[in-house]
Amino acid sequence: MKKQGRHAESFCRAPDPQAYAVLVFGKPGAPLNEFSDLLRAKWLTSPSNPLDLKRVSPEDAKADPGMIVDSLYSSSLFGGASLIVTSIQREAEAAPFISALKDMDQRSEPPAGRLLLIAGDLSTKSKLRKAFEASKFAYGLHFFERSSHEFEGWLRTWLKDNSIALEPDAETRLTQSLLEDQALATSELEKLALYAHDRTTPITQDEISAIIAMEETSSHFELIDFALDGKPAPLVKRLPQLSAEASAIPVLIGLINQLKRLSEAHDIAKTG
Repeated sequence: MKKQGRHAESFCRAPDPQAYAVLVFGKPGAPLNEFSDLLRAKWLTSPSNPLDLKRVSPEDAKADPGMIVDSLYSSSLFGGASLIVTSIQREAEAAPFISALKDMDQRSEPPAGRLLLIAGDLSTKSKLRKAFEASKFAYGLHFFERSSHEFEGWLRTWLKDNSIALEPDAETRLTQSLLEDQALATSELEKLALYAHDRTTPITQDEISAIIAMEETSSHFELIDFALDGKPAPLVKRLPQLSAEASAIPVLIGLINQLKRLSEAHDIAKTG
């Protein structure tokens, strides 16, 4: 079965109790992580069937494909069923999960656990997408980027929920910046939340321009390189210039993102 757009969002807010496996996918900029987290929280805290979180990497699934079905149909050591959560980067990593769906469909009873698989952009020819949409136990949830109006509403709600006050011009600048690439919105707002911690006055437009600086436009990549290469002397030499030029928060986030990329590259390299 499949749901798209707002129907997919509604599903995550109130999941079908007969859905035992869900594939979340969409183009870069679609709110995949936001609604995956929402669905995961709904399943983990369900009063009728609370689940124990079990993260499974694509490498683990490939090494032991039967482990997925075994975990879904077995209770954990603590007495509850498992919610298996996996993120995949390539269609080539999908085989164990397609096999698990086929196994589930051949059984007379549904599993006690749940499977949440998060992917990127999948075409209509994707074998993984077809498998989830055809399975009697599964859903494929296709998400899209928000429209300008929807994004503005979502952003205002996010600011309110996080108790962040902006001057009117600052809110306009923030909205325009994030609409350029919705895929970066979450990480940019994390920077803003860090900056606004314990703030008692509204944030100005100039501050937004300094904080919400897209990583590609930063002039401080050399600092990140020095840190990753283990070269403290030139790094220390550049720090006074940094403090005079800009906020350190974009550089810190840039370093974190580079470390994430290195970790992802390492995981991909292991798969050959």
